[in-house]
Amino acid sequence: MADPAMIAEKNCQPLLPTLLSSPSPASSIVIPMTLSEFSENPNSQKHVRGHHYRKWTKAQVESMYETATNYLKEKNIIIEQLTLEDFGIIAAGRSQSAKECMSKFFEVTKSGSFKAGIWPESEDEILKELTLKKLSWTQIAKILNEKIHNSRPVRNGKQCKERWANHVNPNIRKGLWSEAEDILLLETYKEHGKIWNKMFQIFPERTESAVKNRLKSLIISCKQDIGSLNNLCRAIDRMIEKKRDKVEDDMEECIFGKYQENSGEPIDFCSLEEKQEY
Repeated sequence: MADPAMIAEKNCQPLLPTLLSSPSPASSIVIPMTLSEFSENPNSQKHVRGHHYRKWTKAQVESMYETATNYLKEKNIIIEQLTLEDFGIIAAGRSQSAKECMSKFFEVTKSGSFKAGIWPESEDEILKELTLKKLSWTQIAKILNEKIHNSRPVRNGKQCKERWANHVNPNIRKGLWSEAEDILLLETYKEHGKIWNKMFQIFPERTESAVKNRLKSLIISCKQDIGSLNNLCRAIDRMIEKKRDKVEDDMEECIFGKYQENSGEPIDFCSLEEKQEY
């Protein structure tokens, strides 16, 4: 049987390089000749293995959109006539693929904003309705494209899943993390390492990005203590200990406050502590 201490030590070793890295290997895609061919051919919309959509900066979106509008004027065509082959020309010299440029262009056209992640309110409402029908994210994306984007391939399953998880889900909890949440997150990391699915299950009301970002922030703070402790796990243990002390101090302040509210009347401190036991 493996020594738990050794497991914890192993989990604490591969730290920031893995946490902060997100490789996006380049890959090629097949470019159909027309938009209808692209929309009707399910295989053309599948990701090539290892391909990840890259995030856009506002400047990149504006540049691509300007190139596309100039292309429309040059070719004397309207937006509805644009094909994926056209976006192959528009995407030349960019880090985004023709497919990504096409999706982003029609997204901007629909939302009227260059800001990333802007969804029309009507689209969010339909997304809420569709999640109740227990459809796959791919099916949801297809319906959104048909109802909102005139059957253009603007949304994909991954985008719909992330939109729901990070913005539309009414059960999302936002705001500062409590000391108790931090303690649980650090203890989970020590026990399981970077098993994100495990962490997401423990914090169902926090978005996936919020869980990852909070862990990164806590680990960075712990690393500042490594110089004196020479061990990441010890630094994590010390942070957990400090946060536990903070929770206890807050509980004592709460008890004292309740005592004052009772105008000096005797209260049962033990019952209060039992109710607030961490």
